[in-house]
Order: sequence, then structure tokens, then C-alpha cells
Amino acid sequence: MKSMELFKQIRQTAHKQLEQIKNEMSLHEDDQIFNKEELYATIDLLKKEKLIYSNDSIVDLICRKVEENTTSESCRNILQRTRIAVDELYSGLISGKALEACNDDSYVIRIGGKMYQSLEIISEYIGSIYMYEYKDCNNPQILLFIIAYNIQRVRCQRQDMEYIDNGCLRQNAEKLLYFRMTEKDAEEYIKITSEVFEVGLAYLVGHELGHHYNKDTSKIKSSEEDKEFEFIIDGTFKENIYALLNKNQRKELKADEYAYQFANDYVLCMYGKHELHQVLGLYSAFLASALLANSEVMTDEHQSIAVRYKYVNILNLGAFSIDNGVLISEKQQHIVDLLNEAGLGYSWCN
Repeated sequence: MKSMELFKQIRQTAHKQLEQIKNEMSLHEDDQIFNKEELYATIDLLKKEKLIYSNDSIVDLICRKVEENTTSESCRNILQRTRIAVDELYSGLISGKALEACNDDSYVIRIGGKMYQSLEIISEYIGSIYMYEYKDCNNPQILLFIIAYNIQRVRCQRQDMEYIDNGCLRQNAEKLLYFRMTEKDAEEYIKITSEVFEVGLAYLVGHELGHHYNKDTSKIKSSEEDKEFEFIIDGTFKENIYALLNKNQRKELKADEYAYQFANDYVLCMYGKHELHQVLGLYSAFLASALLANSEVMTDEHQSIAVRYKYVNILNLGAFSIDNGVLISEKQQHIVDLLNEAGLGYSWCN
């Protein structure tokens, strides 16, 4: 079977965002928050949008930008042969999965709807905290309200509960964002939270692409498969962790290496340079995963999320200058401390 045939079989919608906006329109027909003319205009634009790689426009944007700008011919080739299906929320798949390579050596990736939702929620929380802590806002009290709202969403996601408040808190949060915030602050909030989400999603997609790149999904295994696994960094991390990992677990860290490079390539392609909130987005996939799984459990297939999280910390310290690397580490830790203060259970990040 070819990837396009399989992709069409497993996706639930041809255009995820278009279906979402149509659903929002039907649910909030009498709601005064939404500008109906803008929503109809958005629907018209989305209908004209041609998606190449995915049924999700954000995933499609990420892949398109990297393919257009990457200097890696192997990365370009694998993107051209890959299709990515973002599942519905209750499809059964929780996180992400690189399916076995197709007969024509093309590939399909599935992203679980629950993981996608968790990434959106944790990105909103990271973004709101980051903006409150590190940006000058006209009215920080509004952000405190939005942070409280985001904390409740994170808690409900962790407990696998739908956040139900009859729409009141969400409606108030949206009113505060769009009517009480200054236009500049509202645009900054949307920019920051959206970019944290994009980078986290790029990391998630990059991890599954990494499995294809490393031939983990190939029917004909790479001749490199049985060679000694080597990390791209040396030092204490390798010495302490290497002995704990079996072959499958090592493959996960190799896929993380690819994900790290892919997400950073996207940031540079899209924005030209790294801003701190975008770097924080590299961690959001792990924080989102931890909402759905025990972050400290190591299985035969995966090392713990905590190990992978710490690995990205080390990659960041190596990728940026020492001063910037330390600054990023300190501010990331500050965000994590705030997560723990809110009782959200991220002590494994310490």
C-alpha cells in the first residue's frame, strides 16, 4: 500500500481546522464573543487552502517551511515521501506513531488527538506564564485570571476529565483576552502561545520522522542497526544513562535527536532566530506527554519522559552559548517551579 492511500484511510477529516471552525460556528451561533464575519472569511480562506503533507494546517505549515528551507537533502526527501494524519480526539491513539514503511518506501505518521489537545493546553499555560513573568503587560491581573483558567485545564487533562464549567470561565477568559487586554497585549499573547505550540508540534512530528529517517520502521533494516549506539554528545549523561537503555530505548533518544534538529530548523526557517519562548516550546511535547502518561516509568520500548526531558536540557546547553544556555535552563526551571507550585505534578523535571 502507498502512503497516500493509507493516509486517506486513517484520517477522519480532510482539513482539521476547517471542521473545527465549522463546529465552533454551530455551537456559538448566538455568542457575541465571536465576530461572525471574520469567521466566515476564515472558512472561505481555509476552503482554498491546499494541504500537502497533513490534514492539519499547522503540521502542513511546519513541514512545508522545513522542506523549502532545509539544507539537508535527506530531510527534504523524507518529508516529500511522508503524510501525517492528525486523529480525532477520541480515536484511540494517545500520542504519536510512525507506521511501518509502505511498499513504495513512503511513510505515514499518526498524531493522536489527545496528544494534540494536551500540547495545545500546555502551550497556552507555558505561554501565559512566560508572558506574565517576562513581558511588560498593560494589565497583568488579566493574565493571572487566564493563568488560573489554564491551570484548571491542565488539571482536568491530567485526570482525563472534560473541563466543564457551563462555558462561563472560558467565556470570561476570552472576553478578558479580546476586550479587556490592549490590542498589543492580546496580539503578543496569541503570538507567544501559538509559537510555543508550533515548536512543540514540530518536535512531536520530528520525533516520528526521526524513526523513519533512522530506518526504525523499514521492512529492510538498516545495516547500521546493530552497531554500537552513540549519542551526539559525550559526558556524564551518556555514562549514567547508556547502561540503563536497551536497543529500543536508544532508538527513542536517536529519534529525539532528529526531533530537536527538526524543531530548531523550523524555528530558524519561520522566524529567523530563536526567542526564549520558542526554545521553551522544545520542552512542551514532554510536558504534554506527562499529562497522558506516568513520566517516570521506563518501559521496554521507551525510556522515561524525565530522561528525555533532561536530554533536551543538555542539547540546549550545547546548542546555545554558555550564558544563553544557562539563562534558558534557569527560566525553563522557573516555569517548571511554577507548574509545581500550582500542584500540577512536574517534580520529575527537577
